[in-house]
Amino acid sequence: MRFFARPATDLRRLTGWPALAALLAVVIVHGRVSPVRADGELVVKARARLTDLETVARGTRVEVAGTLRDNLGQPVARERLEIRLDDAPPALATSDASGRFLVRLVARAEGARTVHVRFPGSALLGAAEAGGQVTVGRTSVLLTFDAPSEVEAALPLAFEVRATDSGGVPQTALAVKLTVDGTDLPPTTTGPDGRARWALRPLSRGRHLLVATAAADDLHLGATASHTVTIWSPLALTLDPLPERLAPGESLVADGSLEGAEGESVPIVLTIDGEPLGGTSTAAGGTWRITVSGAVLPVGRIEVRAMAAPTTPGFRPTFSERQFVEVLAPPPPSVAWVLVPVCLGAVAAGLAGWRRRAPAVRPATAPDGSGAVSPPAFARAAATPDPALRVEVRDAVTLKPVPGAVCRLLGGPADGPEVSVTADDVGRARLSGIGETLAVDAEGYAPARHACPVPPGGAVVVHLLTRRARIQACHEELLRVAGRPVLRFGRETPAQSAHALRERGAPGELVDAFTAAVERGCFGPAEPGPEDLSAVEAAGDALRVFFDATSPAVRRGARS
Repeated sequence: MRFFARPATDLRRLTGWPALAALLAVVIVHGRVSPVRADGELVVKARARLTDLETVARGTRVEVAGTLRDNLGQPVARERLEIRLDDAPPALATSDASGRFLVRLVARAEGARTVHVRFPGSALLGAAEAGGQVTVGRTSVLLTFDAPSEVEAALPLAFEVRATDSGGVPQTALAVKLTVDGTDLPPTTTGPDGRARWALRPLSRGRHLLVATAAADDLHLGATASHTVTIWSPLALTLDPLPERLAPGESLVADGSLEGAEGESVPIVLTIDGEPLGGTSTAAGGTWRITVSGAVLPVGRIEVRAMAAPTTPGFRPTFSERQFVEVLAPPPPSVAWVLVPVCLGAVAAGLAGWRRRAPAVRPATAPDGSGAVSPPAFARAAATPDPALRVEVRDAVTLKPVPGAVCRLLGGPADGPEVSVTADDVGRARLSGIGETLAVDAEGYAPARHACPVPPGGAVVVHLLTRRARIQACHEELLRVAGRPVLRFGRETPAQSAHALRERGAPGELVDAFTAAVERGCFGPAEPGPEDLSAVEAAGDALRVFFDATSPAVRRGARS
């Protein structure tokens, strides 16, 4: 309230100096005003108040709002205020008709910050200040693909990318950019549910890499997510009609064709009652033929089915229709045919005992007649793929199940648990997990390691060799590398092998170590242990390196 000099003089003339002094004292005490004298004028200012102060941080942006009032609580309009963060230069704001003011600031750094609001004062109001604390920080964003991993060729690819914070709250109005195999697509903004959606035209066959990126801004931190999708083409596998019956010992010849491979060579596996017993690859025209020896065919009604197991991206395993064949049993042998093998076996056993040499322990004959079990073929269904890997463990000599075998998946994620399952009483195990190598170990057998599909899935039959049979196989393989004709193991003694290896120039200490390990592992009083197998393999590897580096001419010269 302002009193000019002339009205004050008139009031003094009417009431006198005592009444004027009493009036000023009442105004100062009850009205909270401050008298100031300037240029002959008496100026009385009320105190200003900053009320309803609100500070909201959105990322690195800070909004400060409040109301400017006088000492009676009435809003004060059209007055300037100064607002700043920490020691940054102040921003100016003007109160509106209701005394409200609002200013938006940008923080220089994240973390706890101090807000200062100051009203410098005016002709009628004194100065006022207020402040508070605010935490400034951008929101971390997590991008997640909701997209299929496999899509059939010629079909469009529709998928979503979900954007959330660390607590799972959807982030709306966030620009997300998509890159397909290094090619950028126009960005898409997330909707109210925090999802950005795309519908791409059909992609080419093979694997494609999708990368979603949300750039950092004042409210959010940057984020990136990737996803791999495989575009596959359907294959049509045909198995020609098979004979209804097979004579005893007759081989099974299966012919067929594969369409849709676009000239690529695709492996074909023939399964008998669900077990792979033969394999080949398609010819130029997609045709194929597999012959299975009648010696490995079970007697009775068998189920025959072909499977295409492509190894290149863009094709899925495909099965043919099932067919059934009746394998006839051989006629019962006569008495003469029974007595002759018994007599010959007795003579052979006597000679073997006399020579103190055990008979050869060899794997069952493979379908291709090579005399060794074929490498396992992983079969994976195309229509309803099983995410678990089904493993069946058998003895390579007797083809009987091996119960208690430990099956493991190796080469999985470094921070993930190791997948290990023990086979049941019929030698079967089921593994669910991620890994690059299937490892199978069993008591009394040599360990087996095989590369498996990634991710694992389907079925596989693994044949294990006993340690003694494995030592015999290492012995015969080394003789082949040295150029020595391999005799039957029961007649080829380690001493004779040592003589043949020395003739071909092999170092004597390596030969002695190898033959001693073979003698101990195969002809010792006890079954060979893991250390015996390791000794044979280490000495055999050293000799194999020697013979690989030695030319055949040098070997012949050493022998002469």
